[in-house]
Amino acid sequence: MSVGTADEATMPPDVARRFADLGGRRQQPYARSWGTASARGPRRNANEDACDQRHGRSFAVADGMGGRPGGAAAAETAVAVVLEHMSRAASPTDWRAIVTSANDAVRGRARLDGIDRNGAAIAAIHCSASGVTVLHLGDVRVYRLRNGAPEPLTTDHNVAEQLARDDINPARLGLRAGELAALTGYLGDEDSAVDFAVRALSVVEGDRLVACTDGVHRHLDGAVWRAVDALDDRAAAALLVDAALRAGGTDDATALVISLALGDATETGHG
Repeated sequence: MSVGTADEATMPPDVARRFADLGGRRQQPYARSWGTASARGPRRNANEDACDQRHGRSFAVADGMGGRPGGAAAAETAVAVVLEHMSRAASPTDWRAIVTSANDAVRGRARLDGIDRNGAAIAAIHCSASGVTVLHLGDVRVYRLRNGAPEPLTTDHNVAEQLARDDINPARLGLRAGELAALTGYLGDEDSAVDFAVRALSVVEGDRLVACTDGVHRHLDGAVWRAVDALDDRAAAALLVDAALRAGGTDDATALVISLALGDATETGHG
């Protein structure tokens, strides 16, 4: 079993924190504000996305796997369990335990509902005294907006990305677009949640994070991202969802926008 991890200090986050502490009073990143928007896809019977937060520090967006019964329940369960565990986590955070608990809960909800199998992709963002961390599994993406430019912070866990990592030309396999988009990692199956990814972020004042389902990110262009930069968080999230649907999106569409700030950890009270 493996866990994809990355941190932008090119050293383990706990080591980076010890170096930072040598400099005296450390500026702690926190969520200054946030906004969400979600809409049912025009070809969907119900919205199977979920989005929530806890205490202004822990945030999550999940996408129930389309075409399977129980997608909405899977997404809601995933978000609730991940947020509950993140909000109570000690430092350092046991990310594997969080993912395992969420995976077990999604599977348990399926059994309770009499469903053979369901699933959900998820991205979560946690702000704490040790910094900002992104947890990711599936194809819910997280972007960082810095100076108006979007930077992807996650890589989809799907067939297309797996083939790219293995340097296999998908044309050789004759796979259709839907097959290439099939998830290789998600919550809801015994082995599907193994290769989750965790990323520790460096933060500068004014950074924004966007978490969105594939019903949003598959339909965005540069003009939309530039427009987002001038809006507050709630309006920015609404624009991302509206733009995706206007561009012809048929899937459920959910976006979360968080504005980050830096403050003295001994004074702000955040985290």
